[in-house]
Amino acid sequence: MSLTTATTPGSTPQVVDLYMVLQLPDQTLRFLQADGGLTPEVRPLVASWTVASFLGEPFRYMFTGGEPVGDYRWLAVFTEPGTRTITEPVAQVPFAFSP
Repeated sequence: MSLTTATTPGSTPQVVDLYMVLQLPDQTLRFLQADGGLTPEVRPLVASWTVASFLGEPFRYMFTGGEPVGDYRWLAVFTEPGTRTITEPVAQVPFAFSP
């Protein structure tokens, strides 16, 4: 699985915390971290980030077949820095896994 993301700043600079979250089939959440790891702790990928143009691949994973079968969802959200107040609509990308 390769996750590719793109951001485009608006006309006014905006500082946000960026969360990228993987929702598992049992509805638990894993938060993507800068080292490419996933943690159950609610932590932003990037804190106090001035939104800038970005196109890249922040996460890549090779399924082994041992992962839970079912529906997954990637979520990406901007929040006000230091809060969990969402500032933009949540971006969602659903996918299903079965070995």
